[in-house]
Amino acid sequence: MKAIIFDCYGVLLGTGIWNVYRQLGGDPIKDADFIDDWISKAHMPGSDPAAMKQIMADRLGVDTETYKEASRKDQVLNRQLFDFISTNLKSSYKLAMVSNANSESLRRKIPEDKLSLFDVVLISEEVGLLKPDPRLFKLALEQLGSLPEETLFVDDHQEYLDGAKLVGIQSLLYTSFEDFKQKVLNLI
Repeated sequence: MKAIIFDCYGVLLGTGIWNVYRQLGGDPIKDADFIDDWISKAHMPGSDPAAMKQIMADRLGVDTETYKEASRKDQVLNRQLFDFISTNLKSSYKLAMVSNANSESLRRKIPEDKLSLFDVVLISEEVGLLKPDPRLFKLALEQLGSLPEETLFVDDHQEYLDGAKLVGIQSLLYTSFEDFKQKVLNLI
């Protein structure tokens, strides 16, 4: 293993949009197509963050402030994971963060000292590609200078892991820090 790619939302930050959707009364399984479509529109160049939040709030039947507050409460740094990355991974592995996200929002929520742990940061809004598009993973590999079989991708959403697998990257479903720590230590 030479490189590890991390997802942001649901891994490094909060529990992710799918969980927030569930917390606000939505059914992320039944509404998976809506959520995927919303993500693809909300995190690409030219999107209007306020309008996208309104669309999500309307779908959930809540006001925009309720949706924004639930998102804010959820988006807490995973300090255990950042500490583990800093002390156990940074010195031995090339690291990347790949996220379907709005650039301004992500960079506001993750302090620069945490972002600097990553050799490569690919944000969908900046690169015009979304997970699970294999081209996004190929771009990450290229920028990391890593082969697929030397790389691990960590995400909380199986569909995105499947996209990485299409290019030969090993994948690990993130469910909790303790589970991740045990599995990653076994892999590396």
